[in-house]
Amino acid sequence: MKPIPVPHERILPADPRACFLAHREEIETAIEEALAAGSYVLGPAVAAFEAELAAFLGVGGAVGVASGTDALVLALRAAGIGPGDQVYTVSHTAVATVAAIELAGATPVLVDIDPGTFTIDSARLDTAVRTHGTSAGRAVIAVHLYGRPADMPESLMSDVMDAVQAAAAFSKISTNSR
Repeated sequence: MKPIPVPHERILPADPRACFLAHREEIETAIEEALAAGSYVLGPAVAAFEAELAAFLGVGGAVGVASGTDALVLALRAAGIGPGDQVYTVSHTAVATVAAIELAGATPVLVDIDPGTFTIDSARLDTAVRTHGTSAGRAVIAVHLYGRPADMPESLMSDVMDAVQAAAAFSKISTNSR
């Protein structure tokens, strides 16, 4: 077996410094405005963000919370998910997704990825639902990644979506639906 050549240059999966430098003036202005206003939690900046995000997404409202984990826990609780329920999600996700399911009192059921998109494999999700049944499996958290929406079967469309890495992505209806 031949060894795989390793590039000599360092390739970063993300470059926060370059992003900061590209938007430095805007970031520093926002920080100065927050410090000068003395408004660090909620306040007009958060209200403006919520309104702008809702308008961008074309929805009636958006709510800013402390973290993505909090957002998922609140969404699950609002959907009535709790102890005794199972929530299907993709195996290739941040620990926060699984933590949110457990914090809501439910049990996570991990489903493998579609190797072409790294998002949940809709055919495997359909198989998992058929295997585990729908009595305990009450929700699916589809995790949209890398700007791509997860391909969700119409019969399994989720009310809870983790779109932190693809906020403008919208789920596609799969032909794999049952």
